[in-house]
Order: sequence, then C-alpha cells, then structure tokens
Amino acid sequence: MWQLPEMSALPKYHQIIHVIEEKLGRGELQPGERLPTERALADLFQVNRSTVKRAYEELVANGIVIAEQGRGTYINPDKWFRYTGNQTNWHNYMKHSRFSLSVPFMDALKAKQREADPELLDFASGDLPVSLTPEIELPHLSWQTLLSEEGNDAPSGYEPLRTVFARQLSQRSNQALTSEHVLITSGAQQALFLITQGLLSPGDAIAIEAPSYSYSLSLFQSAGLRLYPLPMTDSEDWREQLETLYGKHRIKMVFVNPTYQNPTGKVMSHAARQRLVETCGKLHIPIVEDDPFGMLTPSSIQPLYSYAPDNVIYIGSLSKVVGATTRIGWLTAPPEVIKRLAEARNEMELGLSIFPQVLAYSLLKSNGFSQHVAHLMQQTTTLRQTFQKQLRLVFDEAIQFEPITGGYHLWVSLPDYVTTQREYDHLLKQNVLLMPGTLFGDSAKYFRLSFIHFTEERLLEAVLLLKKQLQELK
Repeated sequence: MWQLPEMSALPKYHQIIHVIEEKLGRGELQPGERLPTERALADLFQVNRSTVKRAYEELVANGIVIAEQGRGTYINPDKWFRYTGNQTNWHNYMKHSRFSLSVPFMDALKAKQREADPELLDFASGDLPVSLTPEIELPHLSWQTLLSEEGNDAPSGYEPLRTVFARQLSQRSNQALTSEHVLITSGAQQALFLITQGLLSPGDAIAIEAPSYSYSLSLFQSAGLRLYPLPMTDSEDWREQLETLYGKHRIKMVFVNPTYQNPTGKVMSHAARQRLVETCGKLHIPIVEDDPFGMLTPSSIQPLYSYAPDNVIYIGSLSKVVGATTRIGWLTAPPEVIKRLAEARNEMELGLSIFPQVLAYSLLKSNGFSQHVAHLMQQTTTLRQTFQKQLRLVFDEAIQFEPITGGYHLWVSLPDYVTTQREYDHLLKQNVLLMPGTLFGDSAKYFRLSFIHFTEERLLEAVLLLKKQLQELK
C-alpha cells in the first residue's frame, strides 16, 4: 500500500523516499522490481508530479533505484552502491546508519531454526551440525594452566596456535611461513572487519564476487566502502573487468572466495588463479582470499596465497571443520601487515580471549584430529554426491545447477517453481528454509541449497518433501 505518513514535518519528496526505503527494508520491494511511473505515484500520494520526480532523482543519485529511458524506474537489481545519510533524530540515525537493518526474512528464518522442529527442512544453514563435529577428548586443563598460558599470548594471538596455522599453510602453499605471518581472530568475519578498518578508508572502492556471501555482510557498509561486482559467470578471466574497475573507480582491494565459493560452489581453475594474481599484481591491487574449506580441500587445489604470498591476504577458519561456535579464525599476510592489524585490533579493544585459543590448539594437536578431518571429508563427499543425485532424480530437467566437488551447498534455479521473494516467504511458513539469491546480490530466481544438516538416509525424503511443497506452492 502506497501511503505517506500522517502529520510528518518532512518535505513531501523526503517522505516518498522514506516510504520506498521502508518497503525495501521490509522486503515489500525487491531488487529489479519496477516502481510506479511518476504520474501514477503522484496520483497515489496526491502530490505534484515534480515532487515524485525529485524523490526519484535522489534515489537514483544514491544508487537505490535506476531510471532508464523507455523502461521506467526500478529498484537497483544489484544494490551494490548503497549510501547512508545523516538525519537529525535517533530513529533516522539508526535507520540510516552504516550498519544494515535486519532483514525480516532472515529474522524469521533464524527463529525457525531456533525452534528445532524435527519436521523442519533446513536447506539454509551451512553450519556444521553437532553430529559431524569431532568426538575427541580434550586434555584436562586446570584454571591455573589456562591462566599461565597467557604468557604465550601476544597482540597477534596465542603463539603455539599461530605456529600450527603457519605450518599448515606452509605445507599447502609451499611457502616458508612463521608465526609472524599469522594473526588469530575471533572467526573469519573479524578478520574481514580488521582488514576493512585497518587497511581501507571510507569511500574506498573494492571488488567482490557476484553473487557472493560478502554482499550480505554489513561490515563493508559499516566501513563506508563502495562495492563493485565481479560476475562469477566470468570468474575464469576477470582481467578486463578488473582493469575497467581500476580505471574507473581505482579499486583498492579484491575480495574472493576461489575454492567452493559461497554460494555457487565453484572452484577457480589453476589458470584463472594465475591470471587473477598477475592482473592484480600489475595493477598493485592486493587480494583477500577467504578459504573456509581450506582444511577440507584436496592438495591438488592450491590456495591463491601460494601464487603471490606478498600480494594475498589469506583468511582461514575452523568453523567448517569443528563447528561455528569455535569462533577461531586466522589471517596470513606479510609480517608488517600482521603487526598493523594487531595494533588496530588493540586500538579498538577487540582482543581475543586466551581460552578458546588454547582449546583450539589442544584440538589441532590431538591424536584424533587428522582422523576426524579424513572422516569428515569422506562423510561430506557421500552426502554431496547423494544430494546431487537425488535432486536430479526427483526434479529431472526442471532443476538447474552446476555440479560441485566440495563445500556444503549448491546454487540452484527452479524457474518453474520459485522466482519471487513471496514464494520464499510462503515456503518459510511451511517449514522449508531456503536462501534466496537476493541475499547474495542476485535474482530471486536463484537460491542456495545446503545439505549438511541431513543424514544420507534423510536426504531422499527431504528432497521429495521439498518437491511436494514446491508443487503445492505452484
């Protein structure tokens, strides 16, 4: 319903802008959706057409909408260029702060997950379930022992744990690394946050994959960065796009997830990795490599870090191997960068407790950890193959996806069944949880399907129930 707020002291064009922004925040307007014409909206609001024209011009200037001759005015399908404005009351300060407002769909989805209903079809969560976490007895550690380990703590993290991570990446990348190259973080997102705060400035331009999980992270918006997309359809050769983006916007950094990319599951080829590091090296643009599945990746796939260790910041995490609640990540970079980021963290008082670091070190050094990783790889390989086979068997040619060889999710399109946000909302009410493409900066006709929360026996039943719900929706 299009209606201006009553008794508002704001100019009419400001009120129109707020109505459109609120509809976006509530999910009533979707990326790519066409807006009413200036004349039609003027009639609805009982205002002059010039008032609507001014509101649309403001929204175009802020990158929220796009106006094209002959096509009309519509919501930016990518929403890559959101800017925030200054307001004079607390409501608008919060509404227009650099941190994104919560997405109603995600709030409802998380509420469903918390209910832990056994009938729930959770194709949304990519977190490792408890059933797949390590069954490893940790050594008894007294309170005094934990406190005494603070002597091994440093601004960049617990020294023994940093040494373990340095040794692991040395083996994968064939690079000589020491603990001086490693910073321990409270998960991968803190690593990304430290990079945006310690190495970039508000207004800087960065390039991220499209679609990408990074699109949903408010940390880029909170840092005041300008985001520009690198289409995953062209991920084998981004040379032209990177050179164009650098020439037009002077991008300062490239953020990529080259192995089992989230959400597409793609693996960048060896040749594409070489082209990427060579192009960025020529343009003097550093690369941030997010590699959450690093410990579950075959040795035949080398991280980007191995191609250009002086130009790549590598981010790893334990979450996909031992569970998200571990909250241990790490960042590998030249020692001078590690020192700067450690200083930035201390300045922001975002220090990491010694306790989870000592526990993570004990787990990694335990006799059963390597067996756990091997067993997890075997289990997830079976689940992955079974899931793809069942999807093809049940949906046949109606489903579109590229086969994956790793990771916990598929990037799927079912154009005969799901194309709009309203359909995802309906499925959510029916206890079917999917991650729509709009959360990753793409169209609602795509969605991410995660399989990690199902047993092999339950997968076929889950896929059949998914089809049943989709048919009822249709």
